[in-house]
Amino acid sequence: MQLENALLSRNSDAQKGSAQNTYLKEFEIPQIKLFDILANHFPLVLESQQMAHECLLRAMRDCQHLCIVDLGIGRSVQMQRLLQILNRVPSIKKVTLIGVDIMQQALVHSEQLLTYEKKYLRYAIDFHLLHDVVEKMDFAHLRSLIPSDHDFLYINASLTLHHVQQGEERDALFRNCKGLSPNLMTLIEPNTSTFTNDFGLRVERAIEHFYALYDYTHRLPLQEEEKRSLKTFFGNDFYDPIAHADEARYEKLERGEEWIARATHAGFIPFVEKDPVALRKIENIDLCIDDAQYTSFCYKGVDLLSLIHLHQ
Repeated sequence: MQLENALLSRNSDAQKGSAQNTYLKEFEIPQIKLFDILANHFPLVLESQQMAHECLLRAMRDCQHLCIVDLGIGRSVQMQRLLQILNRVPSIKKVTLIGVDIMQQALVHSEQLLTYEKKYLRYAIDFHLLHDVVEKMDFAHLRSLIPSDHDFLYINASLTLHHVQQGEERDALFRNCKGLSPNLMTLIEPNTSTFTNDFGLRVERAIEHFYALYDYTHRLPLQEEEKRSLKTFFGNDFYDPIAHADEARYEKLERGEEWIARATHAGFIPFVEKDPVALRKIENIDLCIDDAQYTSFCYKGVDLLSLIHLHQ
């Protein structure tokens, strides 16, 4: 039904001139609220973010002043969990958090959440929330917010960068991030490729990816309402590459190899922590290390999610 509706909408007048980021569109349930359900209940997001956090903890060793740049901080669901984890790290004395997001309402919620969380942290924390589009933001201003006395800079981009419409903008974003000299950058992205003008190929890949997501979601031990919310979230993303013309699409997914090619061209080096991956078990999911460059979360042979670690 979703595929049929998307195909019927493809050439309708309503689709013309409808270019808009998925998170800014007026759905019955806002996409940002559905994303909160994804971030709190979807195992692949929970596990991939936890693995990113564990990588950070191992990399930063005896760090005292950690600076985090979160590209697409949203309502700070992931950052709240990370700050709580850091509360158990004895060496941490201070955290500076710089969060960027396209949605002002999400940032209002983030400010309230982080202000509340601040009372329960044993370390000092400063946070700066920037209402901006990540590919358009002023990196000189961002650099000015990074304290000179930090001893570890971490850039996090979880399910954000595929909303950057143009390849040139993605490449420039990696160059700008590299210019900040981060000690670690992590990416979490859907692991398929719909960044193509070949409509037939795009539909084929979208069907394979999203139908596997629907099937996996159906098997999760969740309440039916939670499953419906997750499928609605995925459905909004599935609609985009099929119903919209290229210039109007904002869900341009790329495989891990494609993200790594962009990152390495900017000067980053990808790496995989093999032992933690080998020890991790996720029901119905295989963790695959793709050519020793990134970790893919696979369901019945279909790649669903990529986790990428980058260093200088």
